[in-house]
Amino acid sequence: MLACSFIHLGQAAVSATYCFFEPERSKESLGSITMLREIEDAMAAGFRYYYHGYCYDVPSQFDYKRNFHGLEYMDWATGI
Repeated sequence: MLACSFIHLGQAAVSATYCFFEPERSKESLGSITMLREIEDAMAAGFRYYYHGYCYDVPSQFDYKRNFHGLEYMDWATGI
């Protein structure tokens, strides 16, 4: 196994909790591939929303998520 994801299912949403992938194969974009598969599966199952999980505004292991466009975020200081 090269990568796997753990998700939580709500009534209308899927929340990507964790994604693990083989670090030596990180250039293959396994995190992005699992995100796309999660979205594909969520849509096929009729979910309306997908939450991609944690992402920071400073460099981190979650930076691959910032390659996607149309993302929304919440400002923790204002709650908006």
